[in-house]
This record gives sequence, C-alpha cells and structure tokens, in this order.
Amino acid sequence: MEPLQRNGQPGSGRGGNPMIERRIREHKAVREYLDDVCGQVRAKELHEEIRLEIGGHLEELVFERLKPARSARNAESPASGAEGQSAEVCRNSGDALIDASFDEAIAYALKEMGDPRTIGKRLQRVHRPKLEWSLLSLAIVLIGIGLMAMYALQELAPSERMPDIPFLANKLLCVGMGTAALLIFYFVDYRKLRSYSWWTYGLAVVLFLLAQSHTLGRMVNGAYRWVYIGGFALDAASIAPYLFLFAYAGYLAGEKRPVGGIREKLRGYGKELLLFYALPAYFYLVSPSLVSLSVHLVGAALLLLTRDGGWKRLLLYMCSLLFVLFALREFRFGEMRHSIFYQRILAYLQRFAGDDSFIDGGTYARDFIRSAGFKGHGFDVGLDRLPYAYTENIVAYLVGALGWAFGIALVLLAAAFVYRSVRISRQSREPYARLLALAVGSILAVKLVWTLLMSVGVLPFVGIAMPFVGYSGLQTVCELASIGLLLGVYRRKDMLPRLVASGYPLASAPHSRNRDGA
Repeated sequence: MEPLQRNGQPGSGRGGNPMIERRIREHKAVREYLDDVCGQVRAKELHEEIRLEIGGHLEELVFERLKPARSARNAESPASGAEGQSAEVCRNSGDALIDASFDEAIAYALKEMGDPRTIGKRLQRVHRPKLEWSLLSLAIVLIGIGLMAMYALQELAPSERMPDIPFLANKLLCVGMGTAALLIFYFVDYRKLRSYSWWTYGLAVVLFLLAQSHTLGRMVNGAYRWVYIGGFALDAASIAPYLFLFAYAGYLAGEKRPVGGIREKLRGYGKELLLFYALPAYFYLVSPSLVSLSVHLVGAALLLLTRDGGWKRLLLYMCSLLFVLFALREFRFGEMRHSIFYQRILAYLQRFAGDDSFIDGGTYARDFIRSAGFKGHGFDVGLDRLPYAYTENIVAYLVGALGWAFGIALVLLAAAFVYRSVRISRQSREPYARLLALAVGSILAVKLVWTLLMSVGVLPFVGIAMPFVGYSGLQTVCELASIGLLLGVYRRKDMLPRLVASGYPLASAPHSRNRDGA
C-alpha cells in the first residue's frame, strides 16, 4: 500500500512515545476516522495494514502538534538534585499542559490528513480486483478459432477418413464446462490450493496407476494413459503436469533452508528428486508421453530456477535423472517399442538422419502447409491425406485452409499469449502466486510452441492438439481452468498486504518506531 501523508499525499517515516501512541490509536475520533477509511476498501485483508499506515501518520502529526507542550514541560522540569515535591509539581503541570492540547492535536491531525472517505476511495481504486483483459481476449480468440475449425471439419471438409463425431457440439460442451471452471478459479482465492498440494500430487499418481490397471485403464494405440470413468475418458498423461506442478509450486513456496550438514541437505535433495522428477518421469515414459514429460521438466526447471542456487540443484537432478533412466532403459521401457509414440520418434530421428522412408502424420502436415500458399486451399479441400486433422494436425489444417498469412497470425497470437502468461507471474508479489502462475504458464506455453513447431517438422510429431483450438475433450476444460487460475492470481495481486505478499504474516511486522523524543 502506498504510504499516505497529509491530505492523502505520499509520506515518510514517523516516531513517538509508546504511551501516547496508544492513547492516539484508542481515541474515539481516530477509531472512527480509520473505520471510515477502511469502510471504502473492500479488500478486508488490507484493513490492518491501512490502520497501521494511516494511524502512524496521524501519530506523526499529533506529536508534531504536541512538541510545544512537551518542550514547555521539559523546560519546567527542575535540575538534577532538586527537591521531590518541586519535581512532582512541575511534572503535573507539564502533563496538564499536554492533556489540554491532546484533543486539539487529534483534531489538527485528522484535518491535515483529509477526508477519510476520499482517502478510502483512492485506496480502493488502487487495491480493487483487476482483470487481465488481454490474456482473456487472447484465450477467447483462440477458442473462437477452435470453434470455427470444428464447424469447418464437420460441415465443410469432405473426407471419408473423418470420424462421424459431432465436433462442434462436443467442443461447445467442453468450452461451457471450461468456462464454469474458469469462473470458479477466478473468484476462489488461489492460496487455498496450497493446502491441497500433496492431494494434487496423490491424485496424479492415482490417475497413472488407474491407467495402468485392467479395470478402469485401457490401452489405446499402444499407450496406457487413458482412464475411463462412466462416459468420460481422462488422459492421465495430459492432466498430470497440472497436478504435479501445482504440488511442486506448493512445495517450493513452503521450502525452508536446509539446516544441518551435508547429509541433511542430500536427504532433502533426494526427496525432491524422487518426488518431483524421477517418479513423474517414470510415469510419463511408461504411458508413454514425450510431450507431457517435456512439459513437466520445463515447468519444474522454471520453478526451481526461482530459488537461490536453483541452477545447481537442477543440474544435479537432471544428471541423476538421466543416469537412472539409462540404467532402467530395458527394465520397463522396452514395451514402448510397440507404441505409435515410439514409431513417431523413430521416424523423426530417421528423417534427420536423411532417411525419408518413415512417413508419419508430420510428413502429411508439412506437405499440406507447403502447398497452401498465402491464400490457402479453403475449408472444402479434401482431407484424405491429412490424418487427425481435428487434433494433432489442427494447425496444418487451418494453415492449409486459410494460408500462410493466417499461420503467421496464429504464431503471433500464440507468442502474445505466452508473453502475457509469463508477465502475470512476474507481476505477482506473493511467492506462491508467482510459482503457481509460472507453472500454469509454462504448461500452456510448451504445448502451444510444440504444436506449432511439430507442424513444420522442427519437433517430433506426437499426439497433442493445440491448446484451446484442437478437439481435445477435457483438455479444453483444464486449459480454461488454467486461464481462470492465471486471472485469479492477477486479480489479487494488489489485494494482499505488503508483508503477506512477500511471504510473511502481517503479525510479524515490526511495530516499533524510532521517534524523536521517545
């Protein structure tokens, strides 16, 4: 909160006598004044800080007004060695002088500070909830592009290879559910998520275990990553990065400096390596899902780099992780060779080695984009040679239909979205808010960048749809919920007390002041 001085203008430090400070704060007129100021500020968490700040300025003004009376009392005090009765008479005379001018000093201070409602309204304008319109607008544009693509695929694109699925209706349903989730995360205090950090971690582990089971899990295209509950199919590998990184953000926000020798430090580092790097990497690889592993590692690395000495820990964790995965490559990961994921990675590596005999969806995507030109083929072009145009090849379909100019616009749109997401993290003052926003922003950023680069062959062609745009079922709900979380963090960035925003409780604030004449 910006310090206030007379008439609500910026001010500076102050000081005084603790007994008189207490009298000032307990004075009826001062309490009513502070109540009027706080009554205009809707963020109740700021009321204590506002009372401390404005009350301190009132004390400064009162002490300034009382200086003549205090000087008079000091002048009347007898010299050292005077009789006790004479000293008592002088002391009583000085106290009476202060008491007589105390109410006048209070009235003077309140007048100098200005109208309390005016001050309160100005503070409310500074600390009111804020909406990040640019990020919300970018998300709406991406959703609009996705709905347009679903309509075109369903109504305009002739193809015998397109499944008989109501793309538009299902997309609208997921957008509706995602909008509800967005509103919930926008209005709910994001700090409550911190107490559920280990619950989100446990939920991610349970989803992977269910996907590997024979009861609710089911193998699709050689991958054990789907959990079927009722009529819903949950992609454990795609949902897990949100859950794992939420838990990691809570872990780092509550992390304390290791106390003790090297053994205690290594024990703490080993726990962190196992829980947030090794175990998630194992689950992602047996799913298998290279994208989810990349999303997790990028997000975890960014979170860790916000800590002091984080790059050293990150280097240690990555080297240890590579060693463990290499040692266990034949123990469990051999089953990946039978999955589409493995074949796509092999095709990607063979293409860079100069062997084009391996053909995958990325080959068709590059050919489709290359032949589009600046104007594109139009939405009614046949899609017989563009598989999965509604998910993995959604970018290729849109660029091929609308041309390279649209592709450039889509890249700029994605870049703006990534920038605004990261900016929210940098603008947040509260440590957990920064970590949470960074986790969410990194997930969406990696997915956006991957889908764009894999469409032109820079990254491996894997099973991932462009966020907000592709036909991705409940992934759309998760993405919109993430937007709600980012907006919720931004909404509260000016509604937290300064000490709380810095990671300390307000009660820990030092209330002692070095005042003249104390």
